[in-house]
Amino acid sequence: MQFSVRGHQSYDTLSNSKESSTLKNKEPETGIADQFGYILTAPKDYRAEAVLATIFCFFPLGIVALIYSYRVKYHYKNNRLIAAYSSSKVAQVLSIVATIIGLILWFGGTIFYLTQR
Repeated sequence: MQFSVRGHQSYDTLSNSKESSTLKNKEPETGIADQFGYILTAPKDYRAEAVLATIFCFFPLGIVALIYSYRVKYHYKNNRLIAAYSSSKVAQVLSIVATIIGLILWFGGTIFYLTQR
């Protein structure tokens, strides 16, 4: 039985071609292959952004962002991909919020100081 898709090559000719056999034997270069064969790369951990937000902007949220950025690699190494991607997103959002709060405090403090003179 041969399956064809709208006049293209049949399923049998595609599965027997040389290209498909080389693709099947190719090892993934980086990342983990999921159940469907897609190669999932490691999510970005936003560690640099969290460190900069901790030092220069708003310390409490920066520390929490730093904790979540360390969790990304831990979850990814233990094959908890959903937890790794969600920790990555939380670290990103906390770094951005800490930066915004820090900028507001810096500029607000500067304007308050300059107007009190």
